[in-house]
Amino acid sequence: MNEEILNILIPMLLGMGGLLLFYILLENSLKKKVEQIKGFIEEKKKKVRLKRSQTKFDKHLKMLIQANGLNFTPDKLEGVILIIFIASMCLTVRVLLLGTAIFLSVGLAIMPYLLLRVRLEEMRAMSSREAEVLVNAFLIKYRAKQRNIEETLEAIIKEKSIKNTKPLLLKLLFKLQNTKNKAEIKAAVEVFVYSINTNWARLLGSNVYQATTLNIDVTLSLEDLLVQLREARRLWEKQKRDTAEPRRILWGIPILYFFFAYISWSKLGLSANELFYNQFASKQGVSFFMLIVIGFTLSLILVKLRFSRKFDC
Repeated sequence: MNEEILNILIPMLLGMGGLLLFYILLENSLKKKVEQIKGFIEEKKKKVRLKRSQTKFDKHLKMLIQANGLNFTPDKLEGVILIIFIASMCLTVRVLLLGTAIFLSVGLAIMPYLLLRVRLEEMRAMSSREAEVLVNAFLIKYRAKQRNIEETLEAIIKEKSIKNTKPLLLKLLFKLQNTKNKAEIKAAVEVFVYSINTNWARLLGSNVYQATTLNIDVTLSLEDLLVQLREARRLWEKQKRDTAEPRRILWGIPILYFFFAYISWSKLGLSANELFYNQFASKQGVSFFMLIVIGFTLSLILVKLRFSRKFDC
């Protein structure tokens, strides 16, 4: 059993050691080449980004990342996905059929993207429930601030009743204060609308854009929107069901996993080496481990989506 584990670890260590030795011996001569390659890669990246910035998928990833309040490019998210896929393939391809290894690795690799989507849906649901409070506050402050959108947003952000949508309003206000470019304002409004993804958010975003760029009085439009939201609130409360979320059952799965590992070690007399081999160096162990991780994540995603009901008009 120990020999099997050593057969896995020794080639990996020798490979990394060989690469390190190769780098040390040729460090000086490689530096110039590395700089040249870096310059070439950066130039290519600029061209690729310029080309990809026009694609719908790249725009979708960018919006998803911004809506989650994160500060990195779509390239980095794709890099994380690629690293997970490669690491998963290295673990599974030795003991599973190629097709099965690819299927499980792809399933595991897309989990970061799915988790971002689930987090976004949960944020959307929480933000959507502030609709009536937000629009009412917006209308009151808009009148009080002489129809000045920036001052209106500054006043709304100070309201204690506005919690979930406050980060979105802060981003929108920051953009409005730092640019008068219509395209940039439109992009900022689109991020706000995408982050909530409801009809009332689209209407509110449209009012903000028109009031900012065209200097239009949107008081009547905000009043109509508030009336619609109050009617929708009555219907929503009437249809609302008990949504007790069974999170405790789901989070019991990893606890059970470690509990059974402890039982195997303490009661069945399996050593740590044997547990490692059975889980990560055998066909059945790797298959079940990957399926457990994927199944648990998918179950968590489905539960989150099921109970993240958005309020809309």
